Amino acid sequence: MINKEYIKKHLGKFGLVYPDSPIPISSYSKSSQNLYKSLCMQILKQNFRGEIKTFIPGKQFASLSVTGSSCELNCEHCHSHYLSHMQDVSSEKKLRDTLDLLIEKGAHGCLISGGCDSTGKVPLLRYYNILKEYKKISSLIFNFHVGLVNEEEIQKITEIQPDFVSFDFTMDEDVIKDVYHMKRNVADYLNTYQYLLKYRVRTVPHICVGLNFGNIQKEFLVLQEIANYPVDLIVFLVIISPPHHPKFHEANLDDIKDLFTSARLLFPHTELSLGCMRPRGEQRHQIEEIAVQSGFNRYEIPSRKTLSLLEKNNISIQTYNVCCAVSKMQLTTLSKP
Repeated sequence: MINKEYIKKHLGKFGLVYPDSPIPISSYSKSSQNLYKSLCMQILKQNFRGEIKTFIPGKQFASLSVTGSSCELNCEHCHSHYLSHMQDVSSEKKLRDTLDLLIEKGAHGCLISGGCDSTGKVPLLRYYNILKEYKKISSLIFNFHVGLVNEEEIQKITEIQPDFVSFDFTMDEDVIKDVYHMKRNVADYLNTYQYLLKYRVRTVPHICVGLNFGNIQKEFLVLQEIANYPVDLIVFLVIISPPHHPKFHEANLDDIKDLFTSARLLFPHTELSLGCMRPRGEQRHQIEEIAVQSGFNRYEIPSRKTLSLLEKNNISIQTYNVCCAVSKMQLTTLSKP
């Protein structure tokens, strides 16, 4: 299998760099760019048997908001827009009724998320007893968004036994202050992540690319931090520039290419996923194509163009009706007839 030492030696033969910082792919010659692409594809085919997973959650994996459409942060990129597309489970009755209906319909699971309070926490522990009960009596896969929580709260979350936590990770103080509107700092993100790992909660780091008003600045620092811990999957999201915002713009495609390629070479044994948030239209396919060239393993709701591109590369594709952060072991169970 291809490991980091092999990658360093291989790149060194051609005078190319290993990603201690984002590789400036776009500034290299075509031959050098093609060599990086070839290496990424080798990693996909040798370390992951060339297998691609696509994810279309639909009704089989519902998104639930424990705060309805309410969020105290009113973040610059969202303004509660994304909460409006989630099912409102902001009361005990709504949560019970929704979980009962998911069980009745044979759904695979759900994302339990919601808006944050002023400290950046998703207040799902208000339903601790209900969530713990339904985790015991059902086979639903639970994916939690918890936000910034302390050690005591993580211990309570552990008692519910969620299947995994999706953790939005940033190392950018400007994002925390100017986009999230929080009086928190990078250390709070590091502490939450470390505590989740300490209590052995399967934690899937999510990196939102271009969250700093479309600028890609500190995303690579998140990769460097994650590299210090065991990780089986990293999910990348790409900011959708909110319309009519005076500061936001679409993320630069060359910068995305630099980040995605660097991530694959930094994590040759870790699955990389392109999550559900990314721009629509032609830019959507361009971002997906970059992910394909970077040897990504997972794609949530890929375009038809991307599926055709994967098929042209003779890559086998398996589709699942769950979110893209579900573990390999659980996917194996779901794929059984």
